[in-house]
Amino acid sequence: MLLFDFDGVMADSLQIYTDICTRAARCQGYQGNLPANPFAELEHVTFEALAETLGLCPAGFAADATAFLGKRSDTAPAFASIIDTLKNISTEIPVGILSASPKGFIERFLTANDITDCISVLLSRSEPGTKAEKIMSLRREGHFRPIALVGDGVSDVKAAATAGIASIGVTWGWQSPEKLLSQGATFMAGSPDEIQAIAMQLWSYTG
Repeated sequence: MLLFDFDGVMADSLQIYTDICTRAARCQGYQGNLPANPFAELEHVTFEALAETLGLCPAGFAADATAFLGKRSDTAPAFASIIDTLKNISTEIPVGILSASPKGFIERFLTANDITDCISVLLSRSEPGTKAEKIMSLRREGHFRPIALVGDGVSDVKAAATAGIASIGVTWGWQSPEKLLSQGATFMAGSPDEIQAIAMQLWSYTG
């Protein structure tokens, strides 16, 4: 199975998240301005981690941000050609999503882009555990064999390493390619087509 992070890899959702996090910070009494990309330097790309950097209550901030996201009816746009790539990969390799985003937000994107049937597993913030724990749980269950995690954050690279699988960093996400490489990304993909090429290579080695 090839696992994908959602935000910054499949969905161009940075502006949506910056907007809701700005609102959540105001609700928590934060008076400053969030940067254009408040997630760029985080160790873990989560609401809770961002709250800690702002000196706010992680649980309260996460609850507010999740509530604001739930009230939105818009769907994040897909990055160019990622939908076709997902469709192509899913004909050869089972595809899963491993994300810290709410399940409803992801499902709306999948429906809008007609790729619900391409996704074999969807693990969101609704399920307990870290990303590494969820990958290892998939392996123990035995239905799928994770081979790599495609991500745009340091936390994706580290989760893959902890779980004993490869990481494929992308160059168009929320954190810089240099940051991902410095943390040990196994591969870097400069386009969705490159994800497919790397995935097929890994699948041939482990199939």
